[in-house]
Parts: sequence; structure tokens; C-alpha cells
Amino acid sequence: GVRKDDAIRAIMRILASDPRARRHEISEKRITGEKKLLSKILCEIPFDIPNKAWDALREMLGMSGIDEYDVSRDEAFSIQSNKNDDSIVNLALHVLRDLCVDRPPARATALEILLECATNTDASADERTRAKAIRLVANRLHQQHAAEADASTTAVKTTNEVEQYAIKAATENGRNIGAMQLQLANEAIESRAIEKNEADAIKGMTEIEDATDQEDQAQDEKEERGEEKERSDPYDNAKKIAVVPSLLLCALTAKNPSLLPNVLAAYVALPPELREGLHGPVAGLARRLGPSSPDIVRVIASSSLESRPLILHIVQALAKSSAPAPLPKALVNACETLAIESTKDRDSSLPDAYMEVALVFGSIEKDKAKEFLPKLVDVASPSVFERAVASLQNSNLDARASATDILVALHELDIRSADAADDKHSGVSLKSLVNVCNTCFSANTSDYFTSSAVASALSHLVDRTPLPKLFMRTAMLAETAHPSLKEFSLELLEKLAKRKVWKMDRGVWEGFARSCKKAAPRSFPVMATLPSDKTREILNKFGKNLRAPLKAYAEATQAKNLLEALDEV
Repeated sequence: GVRKDDAIRAIMRILASDPRARRHEISEKRITGEKKLLSKILCEIPFDIPNKAWDALREMLGMSGIDEYDVSRDEAFSIQSNKNDDSIVNLALHVLRDLCVDRPPARATALEILLECATNTDASADERTRAKAIRLVANRLHQQHAAEADASTTAVKTTNEVEQYAIKAATENGRNIGAMQLQLANEAIESRAIEKNEADAIKGMTEIEDATDQEDQAQDEKEERGEEKERSDPYDNAKKIAVVPSLLLCALTAKNPSLLPNVLAAYVALPPELREGLHGPVAGLARRLGPSSPDIVRVIASSSLESRPLILHIVQALAKSSAPAPLPKALVNACETLAIESTKDRDSSLPDAYMEVALVFGSIEKDKAKEFLPKLVDVASPSVFERAVASLQNSNLDARASATDILVALHELDIRSADAADDKHSGVSLKSLVNVCNTCFSANTSDYFTSSAVASALSHLVDRTPLPKLFMRTAMLAETAHPSLKEFSLELLEKLAKRKVWKMDRGVWEGFARSCKKAAPRSFPVMATLPSDKTREILNKFGKNLRAPLKAYAEATQAKNLLEALDEV
């Protein structure tokens, strides 16, 4: 007679190879509540499911069977021979799900196959198959509230097994696979460098004798550039494979957010060069959980320095998805806590310090935002302040700082002296403040720092005593960025002349002189109100360009101060 395992496999072969049977198997419409045929057979056979049946299911999912050299293996089960037909995969997944639910003795093996498929990193693994397995495990077999009183013992057990498997796959297996992928990527880079050196050496020894050879060489170089462009980042494929073991955990965390610390552990377990691959999946997870998730708030406030890049992507994703509405205060407070903890005794090692605060800056009320402003200014990366401005621009929080508030606050910051260069508590560095003020007039921020906002800020500042050190510089930048402010700039010069600007800080006076030169001849009436010796000082500095037109103006208006200054130059 026929062996029972061969008989079962034969039945599976028929169903797997018959398109009509497969369509019946994946149909969502159940006839009179009956189980699907293959599921019914495997769930109800009066003996243990034979290994050949399990092998067939594995092969249908693109995985090797228990006995890879079994001569009885059939291409009918292979997704490689059915590349345009997802029904093979769908059939296997549905059968395995039914076995997990309806045949307890087979649950462990069926679940093992599903979990292996969901974390399969083999080169031949199909992404769509893996994604389907992940969705099946996360949505059908994993119970979000496994500890509830009405949860069945089997459901609780399945949930615990799935979570423990996912955690181990993401951390332990992820670490090993990441290390292996990094090694392969480095070897590929080294091999490519050797090949390039050899090719360059051969090229240097070879002379092109005719135009045909030149054309061939040009074509070869064009193809080489195309290939190089395709593989410009040698770590792309390594990142893609290294994060696969963590994808199931991300899917489960969407159902059970308390698993989030394990996602961060999986991130840290990866080699630093490959961690970027997990940014996208975790950002998607964060958007699904939402900014009000207490689990997200907890991991942000307590995360380590190693996991900080991932946290920044989480915060950025939440801020973008929530805009223009402000983020919850709990999340904002967590970002503030992380920023403060991350910079304790480590300012020099974090060029983007306080980026956590910058990303949520539009959700912080004005007074508190001003307290953080020195921290956002006094960092190595200009992108921190740019992010803060973008956050303000995309927020509709009524109590947030306005563009005018920010400009005024920037000019009120204390500037530390050269002697206190290493003392972060004595003010911000002049260089950093200059860079930030430049950012306020860049193309990226022009929609926020509008001409009206800038004019309002300068109007507030022009009457200050002492006048801010960078006031004149900002006034000149404002006129360049917003030509509509030319007349307003003259009004500022008139006010400063009345305030005897030449008695103020030397830098402010020199800025005033430069502004007069830049605004000439419109600034001549202002220069006419200056003491003759001060006008002479401006002429001595910029006389080459100013003397002739200023003399014409002075003679036409009979401006006494100007004529005296010109006579003595």
C-alpha cells in the first residue's frame, strides 16, 4: 500500500498544482462554514502530520524542507516555479494558521514555520512572502491583550511564544546577522577597490590606437558609471537584510507597545553602520502608536545615547504626522529630559545636541522656548536651529514663540568672551550666534522670518541700551534678504544718528558706517546730521567710493557738516 506520508503529500501536490483548487483555497467566502479542504485534511487526519507534509508547506513558502536532498520534493510546491501566482504562498499561510488554531498538537511546528518565514533572511527569501507571514502572525496569532482574564490558555501561550521568539530574533539573531552583513559589505568594498586599482593599472599601460577603441572605451566608462551609481552605497543591501529579524518585532509592538524597549535593544544590537536601516520601520511604528502613547514617552525619556539617533527619527516622524497640531506635553517633556541627560558632560561629542528639543520646538510655549534658545544656538550643527524654525513654522500653537520673538531673543543672548571659550554657562559663542543669524535670512527660513517680522524685531531692538552687538549686521542682512525694507533701514540709521551711535560699541559704530556706505546715496541725509569728524571717519574708510557723490550732494544742499568733512579729507 501507499505510505500515509506519501499519500498526504500527494494530496497536497494536487491542491498546490491545480489553479482551480488554489483559487478555492484562498477564497474569502466559506461555503456553509466548512473548513478549507487542505486545512480540513491536515487538521483532522487521525495521525501525526508527517514530515513530508511539513516540508511541503515550507517549500510553498520558499524555505528549504527538513531533508533538503529528499528526491521526492516536487516543484508544484515551489514558489520559484510559481513566481506570478501568490496563491501558493497564501495557501500555505492559511493552512499553517488553521493548524495553529485548530490542531493543538501541531501548533508548535506550524508556529515555528510561520515565525521562521517572518524572519527569513536567506538570499532567496521573497519580501512579499515574509511580509504576509509577519501580518499573519501579528494580526491573527498574536493577542494584544494576552493577559486578559477571558484569554484562552492557548492564546496566552501562543502570544508569549511569539513575543519571545521575536525579541530573540531581533536582538541575538539580529546582532549576528548584522555582523555578518557588515563583514560581507566591507569585503565587497575591498574587492571593488582592488578591481578598480587593477583596471586603472591596465588602463594606464594601454594606449588607444584608433577612434573605434576610444568610442568603445567611452561606452565602457558610461556603463561603469551606471553600475557605480547603482551600487553607490555598499551598505544598502547589508542594511536591508540586517533589519529583517526586527521587522516582526516592530509589527508585534504595534499591537503591544510595551515591547518598544526591545525594539531599541534590537537597534543597539546592530552594527552602527547598519542601524540606519531600522529608522524607516520604527518611524512607521511610531506614527501608528501616536504621540500620546505612554510607552513612546517612556522610551524617549529613558533611552541611551546609543539609541538616540533612532529616538530622533521617532520624534521627527511624530512631529511631522501631528503638524500643525502641537505635540502632547508629556512627549515634549520627555524630549527635554533626554536632551538634558544626553548633554551632561558630553557636549563636545554631540554636534546635534538638543535636536530633540528642536524637533518639538513649535510645541513649546514662548517663555520656555527662550530658555532653550541658547542651547539650540551653541551647537556645532546649524541644522539644529533650522529644525527648530521648521517646527515653529509648522505649528499652530497660539502660545509659541513668533519669528519676531526669536529674533529679539537671539540678540539678547549673552556672548561669551574668548577667555571663557570653554565655559558654556557664560553665554554663547559669537561664531555660533553669527551662523544662526545668517540662517534667519536663508532661503530655507524666508517664509518664517518675513519682512514684517524682521522689521518688528529691529524696531524693538533699535531702542535698546546697550544696542545688541549684532544689531547692525542683522539690519544689513535684513535689507539684502528683503529689499522692501530699504526705507525702513534708513529710518533705523536716522534713529541711531539721533542716539549718537558713534559713542556706542566700536563694532556697532563700524556697522553703522558700513550701512551708510551700502545705502548711499540714500544715506547722505543721515550722514549730514553727523559731526564732521565722524563723517570724515566714514570717508577715510570708504572715501574712494563715497567722496565724489557725497560732495555733489553736499554742494547741492549746502550741508555744512558734510562740506567741512570733505574739505578736511
